[in-house]
Amino acid sequence: MINFTIYIEAKIQDAIVERILRTVRHRGYQLRGMELAVHGAAYSMTLTLAGTRGEPYLVKQLEKLVDVESVTSQSEVKYAKTA
Repeated sequence: MINFTIYIEAKIQDAIVERILRTVRHRGYQLRGMELAVHGAAYSMTLTLAGTRGEPYLVKQLEKLVDVESVTSQSEVKYAKTA
């Protein structure tokens, strides 16, 4: 298992947290820890995960969610959505 941490900024919308967690689960990752904070009109999430695939695969899937504004990996590489 590969352990890693990702940081997500998402608009505060109905069920966005559930959609993020469902994406994590459906892609085969296990949630090891989570922190959630509200900053203005956005959620700031830190997810600690474990899985057999690396983080780039999950980052690409999370970027596809409409209300996710950015995803940053532990390695400080920022994946910003392009409009």
